Amino acid sequence: MPGQIEVPVPGLEGDIQLASVFETLATNVTHVISTNEASGVTMRWEASGPWVPFLNFFNPEWRINVHMEGIGSLGDLDFGPAIVAWNSVPIGPGPSKTWTGTVNIPAAAVPAGAYKLVTTLQLYTSGGGAALPVYGFEDGPVVSYFSP
Repeated sequence: MPGQIEVPVPGLEGDIQLASVFETLATNVTHVISTNEASGVTMRWEASGPWVPFLNFFNPEWRINVHMEGIGSLGDLDFGPAIVAWNSVPIGPGPSKTWTGTVNIPAAAVPAGAYKLVTTLQLYTSGGGAALPVYGFEDGPVVSYFSP
């Protein structure tokens, strides 16, 4: 289910096109993952409007985080951020930009059990600066990690 990016200024719109879970050794998207294998979440999103070229001058950065809400007695886990520079992709028609970023989850970092995933995306000033009021999230699936 695609998510929306909230932008409080006219002239800039955004949407999250994809947030999918993967297992390093799998060839496709999966929701059942061995605790022995690395995994992660890949997100693809777009921003469009007249502000897109203007923001190139400031080269802000996107930060992607994965929040795993443990179901039952499991604790919550957080992974990330993955940082993607605004200028890492060219300006396309519209004007628009489409990025892809991945948060990697190391093997053995997630205990066996079920987790509800929420992937967040926020724009920051370049170089680890202040958060900007451009934020989105993808309410993801329930993922099961099993111990083989």
